[in-house]
Amino acid sequence: MGDVRTGLFRREAFDLHLARLAAEHHLTGRPLGLSVLRMLQAPGAREADPQVWKRGFSEIASLAARLMREADCGAAIGDDVIAIALPAAGLKAARRTAERIASVAECTAFAAGDNGAGPLVFEQSAVELQPGESGPGMLARALYALDVQAIPA
Repeated sequence: MGDVRTGLFRREAFDLHLARLAAEHHLTGRPLGLSVLRMLQAPGAREADPQVWKRGFSEIASLAARLMREADCGAAIGDDVIAIALPAAGLKAARRTAERIASVAECTAFAAGDNGAGPLVFEQSAVELQPGESGPGMLARALYALDVQAIPA
């Protein structure tokens, strides 16, 4: 169910768990937040080798897993996006979580000599479950927001 390298859920398991969380939160009336972060190279940074990028993304995903609450669950989506579901947490908490992870990750020494990927920045999106919305719908809305109204880190 989990990725041993990062401590995050695998994508399929995350999608199923998010759907269950959404259904449960509709029944209980508790809020459900979702944070999404897209890892990018900082403007002006040299393009990283694909293997260096993959290793660096795994390191950042592992860092994100350590910065989440015990009740939260996250997943790596593709090679540059991390999604984190926050049970019993609203929009404000989802925003704070995204900001905290981005801030710590951007300060982390990711550039390792000549073979490092260089400095990073993160686009962020945060949403709260809406009445009648499914888990997949919530994730789609958060991913769409990255392209339309990302919160600059």
